[in-house]
Amino acid sequence: MSASLPAPRVLLALASFGLALVATRAHAQNDDDAPHAADAPPSDLVLPRLQDEGLSPRPVGAGGRVRLALDIDEGGAVRGITLLEATDEAVAASAIRHASTLRFVPGRREGRAVRATLEHVVVVGAAGSPEPEGPEPEPVIEPEAAPFARGFGASATIRRGVEPRPLAATSEQTVELSAFRDVPRFHASEMLTLTPGAVLGSHGGEGKAPNLYLRGFDAGEGQDLEILVEGVPLNEPSNAHGHGYADVQFLIPELVRSLRVAPGIFDPSQGDFALAGTAEYRLGADRRGLQLVTGVGSFRRRRALLMWSSGRDGREGQAVQEGRDDDFVAFEVQTGRGFGVNRAHRMFRSMARVAGGDERLAWSILAASHALSFDSAGVLPVAALGELPCGASADAQFFCTADPSQGGSAARHLVVGSLDWRVPGQRLVSRVWAQLRRSRFRENFTYRLLDPRGDGLDEQSETLSFGLRSDYVAERSWRGRPQQLELGLLARHDRGESRMWRLRYGTVVPYDTVFDSELALTQAGAYAGGVFRVPRVTLRAGARIAAFAFSTIDRAAPESDRMGPRLDRQAADAFGVAVLPRATLNVALWEAEASTLDWTTSVGLGTRSTDAQALSDGERAPFATARALESGLRVTFASWDPPGDEDPDGGFEGFSFDGRLGTFWTHVDRDLLFDPVAGRNVPIGASNRFGGYLQTRLSLEGWLELLGSVTWSEAHQPADDAPALSLANGPRLPFVPRFVARFDVAFRREVQLRRQRLLLGAALGASVVGRRPLPMGELSERLGVVDASVRVGWRFLEISVLARNLFDARYRQLELQYVSRLDADDPLGSLRPARHFAAGAPREIMFVASVAFDPSGASATAPRGERSRDDAVEHAAERMSERASQRSRAEADARAASARDARASRGSPADVDARAGSARGEADIGADERGAADAGAGATRAVDAGATRAADAGMETAGRDGQEPQPARLPGEDERGVEP
Repeated sequence: MSASLPAPRVLLALASFGLALVATRAHAQNDDDAPHAADAPPSDLVLPRLQDEGLSPRPVGAGGRVRLALDIDEGGAVRGITLLEATDEAVAASAIRHASTLRFVPGRREGRAVRATLEHVVVVGAAGSPEPEGPEPEPVIEPEAAPFARGFGASATIRRGVEPRPLAATSEQTVELSAFRDVPRFHASEMLTLTPGAVLGSHGGEGKAPNLYLRGFDAGEGQDLEILVEGVPLNEPSNAHGHGYADVQFLIPELVRSLRVAPGIFDPSQGDFALAGTAEYRLGADRRGLQLVTGVGSFRRRRALLMWSSGRDGREGQAVQEGRDDDFVAFEVQTGRGFGVNRAHRMFRSMARVAGGDERLAWSILAASHALSFDSAGVLPVAALGELPCGASADAQFFCTADPSQGGSAARHLVVGSLDWRVPGQRLVSRVWAQLRRSRFRENFTYRLLDPRGDGLDEQSETLSFGLRSDYVAERSWRGRPQQLELGLLARHDRGESRMWRLRYGTVVPYDTVFDSELALTQAGAYAGGVFRVPRVTLRAGARIAAFAFSTIDRAAPESDRMGPRLDRQAADAFGVAVLPRATLNVALWEAEASTLDWTTSVGLGTRSTDAQALSDGERAPFATARALESGLRVTFASWDPPGDEDPDGGFEGFSFDGRLGTFWTHVDRDLLFDPVAGRNVPIGASNRFGGYLQTRLSLEGWLELLGSVTWSEAHQPADDAPALSLANGPRLPFVPRFVARFDVAFRREVQLRRQRLLLGAALGASVVGRRPLPMGELSERLGVVDASVRVGWRFLEISVLARNLFDARYRQLELQYVSRLDADDPLGSLRPARHFAAGAPREIMFVASVAFDPSGASATAPRGERSRDDAVEHAAERMSERASQRSRAEADARAASARDARASRGSPADVDARAGSARGEADIGADERGAADAGAGATRAVDAGATRAADAGMETAGRDGQEPQPARLPGEDERGVEP
């Protein structure tokens, strides 16, 4: 018997295989023409329908009909617009602008809102004709939309709001904290060291705002630096410790997403105290989910943080909802004994934010509560080392204290409500806030010099503050470039008490009142400006009007005078107004694909209000007025590995470079300088500051960030009759660093180890500060400090080791020169100024464990807070958009011609027409309407975004005659949505 199959069976098998093959090919050919039963939509699917007509299309040219494909999200907002057919580019731009303002009732499937893509026809009137009245036509669903929805076309993302405003000066920058957070920083105030030339120092322990030195300014604890949190000013006028005192101790470092620093006074929106510049903290969590952070370190430092966020994990598209802030809630407790004697601290801080809305109107409510208590060692006279009541060792003396009663406490309770309204070409951001603030600081600089009982100071402030701030920007395109109008206002009222007592040495017992006042301070400001752009030149100019009204009651007035007995109270009122013009001119010297070289020159006038304690009744409130100038060059270069088929996330080879070189000058007519006898800043007259800076930033996308800077500055107190341009006239201002260098580098990388993905990271921060001038021609010592950290993460766990002052250097973070007396029994002691210092912290090691749980399943070891694109890329893209538009039109014409040539050989006519028309539509969007469409990226390549968006929602539009949308599938998938 033969083992082979009988011939009839073989023929039958071959015939069956041939019929199956023919049926398969027929099914493939007819797949685009007639849907199969498996493709039938569910019966409960409901299409989106128009709810809000939005803005009417602006009449343009001869007018005409424009066909658009609208991507509608689950909330009914238009998230993307694709141009299908138009007769004119300007008409298409008007239609796109109109469509971006529409609002829909979202589509639903099984009772749940889903994302959908619909075709919409817009009728644009001819120029000079009245704008159309009544509702827009209902969305039209055409058969030709089906091939397009499967990926044959160009897509543009709607840009809500306005273009980013140009930098106010070369030195202005926004630093994302995601990477640099790994450099050890225990408090948000330490993030200011990322600013070129910034130096921090403290003599008040780990509970008081640090002294800040920036660009030749001894800014105290905020007197010359405007500090904002989410747009809310924190500087406290007439605080007992110092006018303009600003404290960010209530901020949890993990919730600071970015820091914007604008040195100088060149932005019309900058307000009171912004002589040296403005620093603004923006909040947000790097990763979503629940996170527990615990730390234990040297000197019994203990820290516990429990935090939850719905927010971003740093990757594009991972925001809760585009256009709104993330939600978070966090609570932290921290304690420490401190290095040396009398340096313990205890604190808690809690923050929460709830947000909602969408791209058009977003809202948020932020609440924070914070309290702390701390001890302070204060400053030490160098001559007393070896005789202080501590151990006999050099370290024990170096970290000792001369008055153990120093320290303080503080509390803050803050609520902020925000509204962010955006439509194409307009944006309005409004904030209202209320704050209850209390602070108390005890310090002693001169010990027993003024009174044998003691020179200690007890400074107390209690204030209730509330205010409103609004910033509006309107944008119109002219010659293909966005021109902007800026308007803003600020209204703020502070009411409370401020007092200062003298304390007995070594105790907290008061024996005299320096001042005791009731305060009612009102501040109002408004600004107007504009941004004018022409090829290679951008001008931003405006002016600010600042008004101040002060009302005080002095409760420590003398009980008698030359006329006899009187009340121990006296009221005073003062009022003042200042007009402050500002301007910035930017010239593009050279630009290429992703590289630019700019020259920016900025000028401006700024003001600092006067401490209410120094005003008389009926006085026109004097101001400290500053004139500033800055000029600098900025070069950017960016290169990145874009996503591709084999690497959808792109590679890490991409990098960007940002280099800045500039000079600055500032003149202040009524300056302040720290006086140890008064324990606060006092008037000294006029001052000049000038210098230069060099800053570089290198980013290897996704795994390495490097930021370095060198700053040189001079500060002089000129004579009254000195010529205006005699910058170096007069003695140098003391305590101000002349040379500052700072270097920060952070590395994070995921590696594969035996089927496990580990996150490895390391960071390094180093500061070098040159000698500072001191009174009597003295100079301080140089100092250099290095901080470092290493970390490893696996799944939900991350372990870190932080080292502050890695090499355990002994340094003096502050040095002063003045007269003091420790021994009350030696009234004839030397009255010659002597060196005093505040000791810098020795090496401190801290071990931190972080456990993260994300219910959405995102990896806890994902790199945190990567920017979607570096600032340098955005800067270059803005300049090159016009050239990209021209190139894209040529490329689109070539693709359209190629598609027509291929019509006879392959594909259906509908497919070919859609490919050709979409390629033209890609270029038609153009860079001239960047306010309505993101042409910087979308106008240079075709994107198969239609299929992706439809597949995400599980629905696709098709059919004119009442057909229901069909389940979407990507090219290459069968009717079950599975790739063969």
